[in-house]
Amino acid sequence: MSINDCKIIDIETHQDHFWNRGKLSVFDINTFNIKRIFYIYEVPKDTVRGGHAHKNCEQLLIAIYGGLQVLVKDGNEYKYYILNNPSKALYVPPYTWVEIDGEKDFICLVAASELYSEEDYIRDYSKFLEEVK
Repeated sequence: MSINDCKIIDIETHQDHFWNRGKLSVFDINTFNIKRIFYIYEVPKDTVRGGHAHKNCEQLLIAIYGGLQVLVKDGNEYKYYILNNPSKALYVPPYTWVEIDGEKDFICLVAASELYSEEDYIRDYSKFLEEVK
């Protein structure tokens, strides 16, 4: 995998112009079959989340509240993405190292292609580099 496989995906969003009742985003994304959804919130200041890669799991990251800076690495290159719009998702393929740093009070929703399995995680960056080389 390469960080070039990471991409921003537009989530279908509708504005209620007639009644001015806000927006509705429809999560009809056919990138992969979603098996698990979780969200990250109440993260202490100056704390980075993630810090791992997955062997099989694909993920979509969405900043549903606040803003995030997401660092992705493939062992050769790195790239930063800013997520601050709930109508945008970041697709993260397997074997991509991810670190998430957010604004105060952010909420990051993650849709995953796999159920939780500790065996799927690579939590040590040096081991990640060995596996992707």
